[in-house]
Order: sequence, then structure tokens, then C-alpha cells
Amino acid sequence: MTALRLGRPLLLLALTLLLLAAGQCVVIITRNVDLSVGSVLGISAFACGDYLTGGGNPVVAVLIGVAVGIVFGVLNGLLTAFGLAYAAATDTTQVPA
Repeated sequence: MTALRLGRPLLLLALTLLLLAAGQCVVIITRNVDLSVGSVLGISAFACGDYLTGGGNPVVAVLIGVAVGIVFGVLNGLLTAFGLAYAAATDTTQVPA
């Protein structure tokens, strides 16, 4: 029982890193660069945590985190669609987390 209780946070962290790595793998396969992955994860986690600290619903918190990630992803996509280099576009959307 103790091993299961202690192993759960490690598995959740590994799952988060696996999802980030899968996304980065797709970006690298398409010969692009995305420098904002870590900071977008951080700001999404901050938005979720801030909402939950106020006594919010966990399901809504997840939706808020996903929405924040989508907003930054669309912003990166628009910047690169208008001709800004991939590295420059994703570097400008890094936020201090």
C-alpha cells in the first residue's frame, strides 16, 4: 500500500513529461523548433492552481489549463503563419513562470 501511495506522484510526473515529449517529438519531426513548451506548461499549471486555490471545481480547472495552452498555441501558430521564424515566435511567447 505504501509503495503504491509513494509511486503515484512519480507516475503522474512521468505522464506529464511523456505528453510534453510526444508533442515536442512531433514538432522536431516536422523540422521546427518550439522553445515555449516549459513556460506554457508552467503558466497553465499556475492558472489551474490559482483557480483551485479559490475553491474552484477541478474539472473547470483542467479546462482552464487546456484553454491557456490552446491560446498560447494559437498565438505561436499565428506568429509563424505571418512569417516569423519558429524559434523567434516561440521564444517571444515564453512567460516567466
